[in-house]
Amino acid sequence: MSIRVCVEEICDLVVSLTECCAHAGYLLAVLQDGSIPEVPGAVDRYQLCRATAEIEHKTGLLRTYRLHTITSLQLTDICINVTESANILTDSCLKAADEALQSNTREQFRLCLQERRGSPQHFLREYQVFGEALTTTCNALAVFATQDSKLTGTSAKLSPAGIDTLHDVLSACMGVVSPCVLVCSIVRDVAGHWDDKVVTRVQQCHGAVLRSSNKLTEALCGFGSEERKDNGKMWMDGASNI
Repeated sequence: MSIRVCVEEICDLVVSLTECCAHAGYLLAVLQDGSIPEVPGAVDRYQLCRATAEIEHKTGLLRTYRLHTITSLQLTDICINVTESANILTDSCLKAADEALQSNTREQFRLCLQERRGSPQHFLREYQVFGEALTTTCNALAVFATQDSKLTGTSAKLSPAGIDTLHDVLSACMGVVSPCVLVCSIVRDVAGHWDDKVVTRVQQCHGAVLRSSNKLTEALCGFGSEERKDNGKMWMDGASNI
């Protein structure tokens, strides 16, 4: 396995870990006395913004490539990721259009959907123009779809104990994320020219990841009464399937 592939996998794992910890921390936080869980709406705000950010990132890569240097594999990877994220936006549009109370709002969502579907035609002519147009459309959609609280639901209300629980989980998560990011930075800077100093720094980061992983496990499992631990395990089992 090449170093480049290893770095890419570390980056993907860091993103997944952050997302899972944020969700797990929320699940534990709302179990604390005085916390009130969220009331989901028709539009998942995070999922929508996440898909928009993914599209912006992938289409941004198009601007870094020259037409004669981009490989078919790179282009295929970008197209797959953009298509998956665009489908999420499409589903959000359809749900929002069905749930919107005002007819003009429903019509706006349908227009956004038509604009999103029309964009790939530009890609056949000039992929860089397509990327910019699609990003602009998706950003506008994300803003429009998250303006109405009736569509996005009601946010959770966390008690002081819930806030502390969430903070403990996220702090432990960042303890894992930071050395992983540092490893990627070290590998990028040395560009394959390894020496004993570089190896030592990577080993130190590895040790930091192990220590922080133990703290993260404690933060996820060690809270409240036995009854809450049982409930928390049930919630965590559900979170692990995300």
